Amino acid sequence: MSAPATTSLIDPRCRVCTHERRAELEAALLLGQQSVRAIARAFDVGRDSLRRHALRHVAIGERSSFLGAPGLRAVDIAERLADVLDHAAEVRADADARGDDRLALKASSMIAVTTMKLADRLGIAESDITRDVAELDAIAAAVERVVRELPQVGDVLADVLRENGEHAMAKLIGDFAQRQRAALEATPTT
Repeated sequence: MSAPATTSLIDPRCRVCTHERRAELEAALLLGQQSVRAIARAFDVGRDSLRRHALRHVAIGERSSFLGAPGLRAVDIAERLADVLDHAAEVRADADARGDDRLALKASSMIAVTTMKLADRLGIAESDITRDVAELDAIAAAVERVVRELPQVGDVLADVLRENGEHAMAKLIGDFAQRQRAALEATPTT
């Protein structure tokens, strides 16, 4: 089977882009019925090559047009991306709670990539997301600054978030407030 007719997305250096069974390979990845390791073995490509290809060379908006997978609809793709997003958020929250900054950063990166892919699937402009992320970033920085100086504000925010069912975020802010309170108490006053 030849590569799909999405020449703008083909990188001649990519083992998956140039694979003679590229469409089958991408369908296997998208369906998610096998592990990346099993797909890599079945198509004789490396797992890292598959991951890089999925992140760099497959446009979400074009996948369904060449996959030919029976019953695969845009909403199915969006639901799978939303599941990935939820899982990555859980991993990030858990990593933050354990103080594993490296894993938290990796999970955050996956959240960003998945959010962009989900937005693409839903037809949301990247500029809208960039603007929203910048606004949320500014709000997060302001919250961090206030909680750093006044940990009791973090406690109040955590309580409100918990009441609204945002338990993971409540825990993050509550734990941060607790660490800041301990740091302030440990700092000698002059």
